Amino acid sequence: MTLLFGKSTAAAQASRARKTRLVSVLFALTMMTLLLLPSRALACACCVEPGEWYESSASVDASELAELGLLKFSPAATTYMTVQGEEGITGITPVSENYTLAVTQTRRRWTFAFRDDNRASGTLTFTVPPTAESFGADLHDPSITDAGPKLYKEWRFAGRVSGGTGIFKAGITPNTKFRLILQGRGNNCRSAADFRNWILQINGPRAAYAFYGTFPQQ
Repeated sequence: MTLLFGKSTAAAQASRARKTRLVSVLFALTMMTLLLLPSRALACACCVEPGEWYESSASVDASELAELGLLKFSPAATTYMTVQGEEGITGITPVSENYTLAVTQTRRRWTFAFRDDNRASGTLTFTVPPTAESFGADLHDPSITDAGPKLYKEWRFAGRVSGGTGIFKAGITPNTKFRLILQGRGNNCRSAADFRNWILQINGPRAAYAFYGTFPQQ
């Protein structure tokens, strides 16, 4: 009887040990799953679904303002012209097709400084508005990433021009407005590295012109 009791006790202890190891393994797996969930959720927030299309308006928060601050404009800008050529442009004196460009960003205040080959120059100043428009579309090309298709996307900012000097001064009135459009490819998260091109449109009672250019790729 003593021997049987000893075997029974040993078997019970071994069973408890196995259960303890199983519980430990399950606990470890559960903790790993919980730790991975935030990163997966963050990744999913940027994911793109096939056939995706959207156009929306949202606030420009501090993190997005920081992304805008990472944009580096190429030192060249081209004037957008229709078949009318210079006759279709008002608000620039004189008009040039190509400019050297320098962009200064101080938080929400941006200044675009232009200079042509004859050293005629001017600046346009505006403030990044509190809200911006976002546009995204799946173009159904074969470039699929882990986060889904690559979108063609735009980030659009619009508001009033707060100042114009030099070649732009005569065309700037209190009602002159700007629209800055950033164009690129990527996922649903707005990252400065995704944008490749930009367009700046100026419109008002005495102004109607636009420029375009690129962002150098790192």
